[in-house]
Amino acid sequence: MRAADLLALALAEPADSPARALFVTAAVSMAAGARYVLVGGSAVNVYTGAYRPTDLDLVGPLGPVVERAASSLGFARRGRYLVLESAGREIVLDFPDDALFDLAADPPEEVEVAGGVTAAVLSATDLMMDRTLQATDGTVVTMEEALNLAVGAYPRIDWAALERRAQAASGRGSQAYAALPATLRRIRALARGALRASRPTREQ
Repeated sequence: MRAADLLALALAEPADSPARALFVTAAVSMAAGARYVLVGGSAVNVYTGAYRPTDLDLVGPLGPVVERAASSLGFARRGRYLVLESAGREIVLDFPDDALFDLAADPPEEVEVAGGVTAAVLSATDLMMDRTLQATDGTVVTMEEALNLAVGAYPRIDWAALERRAQAASGRGSQAYAALPATLRRIRALARGALRASRPTREQ
């Protein structure tokens, strides 16, 4: 299967479909000859199906390699984004960095999208660390995003490892890192409560 075939499959999916993000990730990786990792809201959507991303965030090699790959697939530069418009549909790519954030510790998940073709996605545990770090600012939006991931992907998250990593990071000096352990505990407690409330009650 060629990169263009994967992109065609992506365009056939609804805009907020996790499959679309995975097909695009695989297509860009194949066209560039390098691995790109799906992160951010689109990665949350893969694990929960409950997020509505407006763009796809990919982490991997930057510069000419990604520009050539994206151009070969029909994307055009629009400011910081690479955009593909096709038959009234639009795919927007953002490349925030060439390496995963410094608290990421796990290998990305490899999700098979076609025979022998995989797309790399930030692990659920690393994604939870990322959302928790953002939620240390205490805003409603970031807390809601972190909680949605915690509830939707609870069994796939290594909570014990997260607690150890949050505690280790808390001494790095920044206010956000210092708040990590308490924020993580709060999110996990809220997620547990939400999951308990969603279980059907037994008939008396």
